[in-house]
Amino acid sequence: KMDAIGQLAGGIAHDFNNVLSGIVGAAELLLMSTDNDPQTRKLLGVIQESSGRATNLIRKLLTFGRQTNLTSVHMDAHNAVREAVAILECSIDKKIRIQLKLAAENSHIAGDPAQMQSVFINMGINASHAMPDGGVLSMESENIVLDQITANAYDLEPGSYLKLAVRDTGTGIKAEDLPRIFEPFFTTKDPGKGTGLGLSAAFGIIKQHHGSISVYSEIGVGSVFQILLPLIDMARPLSAKKEMPVQGHGCILLIDDEKIITVIASSILDTLGYDVMVAHNGSEGIKTYESAREKIDLVLLDMIMPEMNGRECFEKLKEINPKVKVILTSGFSKEGDLQQMLDKGLSGFIHKPYGLVELSHMLRKVMHSSKIAPV
Repeated sequence: KMDAIGQLAGGIAHDFNNVLSGIVGAAELLLMSTDNDPQTRKLLGVIQESSGRATNLIRKLLTFGRQTNLTSVHMDAHNAVREAVAILECSIDKKIRIQLKLAAENSHIAGDPAQMQSVFINMGINASHAMPDGGVLSMESENIVLDQITANAYDLEPGSYLKLAVRDTGTGIKAEDLPRIFEPFFTTKDPGKGTGLGLSAAFGIIKQHHGSISVYSEIGVGSVFQILLPLIDMARPLSAKKEMPVQGHGCILLIDDEKIITVIASSILDTLGYDVMVAHNGSEGIKTYESAREKIDLVLLDMIMPEMNGRECFEKLKEINPKVKVILTSGFSKEGDLQQMLDKGLSGFIHKPYGLVELSHMLRKVMHSSKIAPV
């Protein structure tokens, strides 16, 4: 059921992200105009903010099906817990006392800091809803080593893990509900009180981090969610986020079957200083590349297209020119498929809907380097 809904969400997300790409791109281009009056700029800001919220919503929906791509960096999971607690202290009922017992000596994992923080926020909010009259919310950590037998029980590899526990003294979860607790859209809350996506998203995120999440609960006593995440030896500082777009030059072949994407992406590329050639499907893209190979410096390729999908088109392009630079774009992608394409020389991946700044830095990195850009 989880896989089936994940596939359905992935298909919806592709079309939805194409629509969002057009909205985001058009708003950014209009904001760059100098003749907008204050009221127009204010309304364009609302469009950008609303589009951002829509993007976050669809990514949250995709996460439980493990269709999204996470930014994997060396991070301290304790920092994600502390940041989540700081938010929870300002948002949940003051009758609930939050306790931190972070005893693990090593809390360094490979993961996405923002996504891990969202896990602890979601779980904290769920715990608070189980304690309407107040109680104690505890977040604890310790280091453990899983042998082969124990690892098999959790569907993990043997080795060193960070064990994180989110514990509450709430009403507990009924035994008949426990097997469904991580299912998307399943909720025991009253209508309108929850989407049933919080724990589903947490499940997907933990699985993407090659970990495990489980729950134990007793009615009238409370619940504890246990998370296991594989450890790494040392942390690496995160690079600062780049905020400004960078100009470039060269010719880019844009291959995408969505008209709204080709219009907006062409405008963005033109604004950034690039020459643009457009193909509306994979077959047309191959013909265009064959006829203008010497002129084209990079291919911006959509993953989901009819007749010839992005992967097939990429392989054809590599046959024509093994050194072709290709950046893949998609609202979602399967991690295994993406990694296979990276192994075959894919230059980079950018998630739809992409903005002007994000695209400009990816293009600059790929255009001026023979190395593969990070995903």
